[in-house]
Amino acid sequence: MTLPTSESPISGMIQFLPTIQNIVYGASTVVNQLRDNIGQIEASTIVILTPQSISESTNITKVLRALEGLKLTHLAISCQHVPIDIISETTEIIANIQPDVIIAIGGGSTIDLAKAVRTCLANNISSEREIVKLLQDSTDINKISIPQISVPTTLSGSEYTRSFSATDFSIPSKYSVTDSSLASRSIFYDPAFIVDTPRKLWMSSGFMALDHAIEVFVLSEPNIVGDLFKLEAVNTLLTWLPISLDSESDLQAKLHCQLAAWMADHSPIRSRPFSRNSYTLFSHGLAYELGAHYNIPYGLTACATLIPCLKFYEHELPTIKPRIQALDTLCQANNGNNLYEALTEILDTNQISTRLSDLGVAKSDLPSLANAFRIRNSGSGGASQDIETMCLQILTDAW
Repeated sequence: MTLPTSESPISGMIQFLPTIQNIVYGASTVVNQLRDNIGQIEASTIVILTPQSISESTNITKVLRALEGLKLTHLAISCQHVPIDIISETTEIIANIQPDVIIAIGGGSTIDLAKAVRTCLANNISSEREIVKLLQDSTDINKISIPQISVPTTLSGSEYTRSFSATDFSIPSKYSVTDSSLASRSIFYDPAFIVDTPRKLWMSSGFMALDHAIEVFVLSEPNIVGDLFKLEAVNTLLTWLPISLDSESDLQAKLHCQLAAWMADHSPIRSRPFSRNSYTLFSHGLAYELGAHYNIPYGLTACATLIPCLKFYEHELPTIKPRIQALDTLCQANNGNNLYEALTEILDTNQISTRLSDLGVAKSDLPSLANAFRIRNSGSGGASQDIETMCLQILTDAW
């Protein structure tokens, strides 16, 4: 682990965002603690939002039973990449219910759908046209008043962010809205709710959590607080993600992964150096283009883009080499491999496609994907044309 030495001045700032109020973790905490958590906000009319794939699972049945006596509406809606038409339809349904709280149980798309619906309700909109207009310019959105409780079933990380993304597949284009009032009020990390998550989805979302920790760590200025969180996230995921896959009934291994996914971002704690670089997070950002154009899940985009991005950064940005070396040291202490070997081993062991060509991306589309990336990211990291050139090089290496 490489942190500032006594010869390196330590300075920075730690912020606490006005977002998440509590994180509850442990097996069976949803069944045992959720009702008390709801009582803290004096909610009696509740919407439970889940994907269709788990709508009749034992866990959902237990939740409904634990909340008996409250006014419950369970909506089972599949919404990968949160399509705008799904936001519109779901908003119209929930507007008639007038809930005091929305409980989202599922992966990142389900949790983002709940955020999107709460945003629409706060701004009195529901039509697709109105939603697109808001997504294109969300600078003056009304603060969201309906709280959200999130129970993630993957490691994608949407539960701790103060943003959501949505997709207009007709263009195609992906939009993102950020506001502190969007964040979950409470998060439950309950590994019992992972048992219905498909192995491939769990593994790829775990790789996405590694992406969140590693790419931000590599491209950030040293910060003693942020570095500790992110390095521990990487170490924990490298240790426990393989165990959680080898023993799918090992709830403690899954819980370690869940907590590590949170540590990758550690919201609402924000570590800020006084001097900031302006590097573009290509692996993070490419998930938007690949999701909108090819409907590829975020986890699989991370599997294809993280390693090519890291190799590009190491070659093109010599100043970040000490950050890569810190991760190499961590990985070698963990399992004897360097960073690239450790990541590759996880992908190969689980037979995950690591090339964009295997995910259905046409090579002829790479220039247009790079152009779309430039348009959406032209405000960050140098000249916009340079961004497009760099993006095309990474896409080509990942293809």
